[in-house]
Amino acid sequence: MHQPQAYVRASRAAVDISHLGARVEDEGILLEAVADLLHGAFELLAAQVFLLDPSGRFGELRYHVGVGDRKVLFKAPGVPVGSGSDLGAVLAGGEARVVGDVRGLPRGVVPPGADKGMALPLIVEGEVLGALVLYAAEAGIFSAAPPDVTPFAMLADILALALEAVRARGKVRLEKSRSQSPARPHLDKSATVALPGDGESPAGDSHTVPIKLDGSVVGTLSFKEGQDRSLEPDEVELIENVADQVGQAIEHLHLLEEAQRAALREQLISDITAQLQRATSVDAVLRTAAQAVQSALGDVQVTARLVPDVVVSPPPAEEDEAK
Repeated sequence: MHQPQAYVRASRAAVDISHLGARVEDEGILLEAVADLLHGAFELLAAQVFLLDPSGRFGELRYHVGVGDRKVLFKAPGVPVGSGSDLGAVLAGGEARVVGDVRGLPRGVVPPGADKGMALPLIVEGEVLGALVLYAAEAGIFSAAPPDVTPFAMLADILALALEAVRARGKVRLEKSRSQSPARPHLDKSATVALPGDGESPAGDSHTVPIKLDGSVVGTLSFKEGQDRSLEPDEVELIENVADQVGQAIEHLHLLEEAQRAALREQLISDITAQLQRATSVDAVLRTAAQAVQSALGDVQVTARLVPDVVVSPPPAEEDEAK
């Protein structure tokens, strides 16, 4: 495949992956759809997605599209993270690379007939999520010397962002279900944008299309027909579709903001915990806790007090048995 053609196909695939990331609610559906998309777009022998296990020590094959028995492939052991193989190095946060020797991979994860692969890291803000591995038929996308990984690295970056967005929405939904919050999200901002028409002020009929978020109306998109024309039904439908997309975009931003706030809270708690663990006395623990709360909440008065009887004295040293 010539390089310009690879870039064109990569650009189209990038748009499709972005749309999937904005609409899909389940990460499994997202990753399998992306693997299938890339497999067809680049005429690949196979496309695979590896995700890090909870320990971060292994990359587990989660999705495979292409030649090979899925049942056999998915029985393969995880790929150790590290420099033991090209894929292991990528899973450790290394740069995208062509896997020149697939024999270094676990036997079960390599599709039949493959002798070269391309391993691309899935990284968001320095955090490694996994890797995307592509196998080409008869060299294919790897025929250039040296093979150009740039368009495929771009796709891996977009996939990583899409995966992170799906996971963030999942976390927000879980928090909402736990707190039993109302169905309608709270919008922190209000805005109005008005664009005048060309020439004289329109004198035709006015139309208003609702902007909905989680089934609730949170705004409107209003327009007025011109003096000499009326909107056709397909034009009205276009505006309604735009309003729907506005609602989805606002929801995406809202969920992203909530996920960022949750991440900041978790980071703050982690930092305070680390400070408390470094304290060497009860007084230092209380002082650190009070200062941390005051720093987090702003201009408030904080008092930390401990009931004396609650402080547990250290156990007495055991007497020497000889005594």
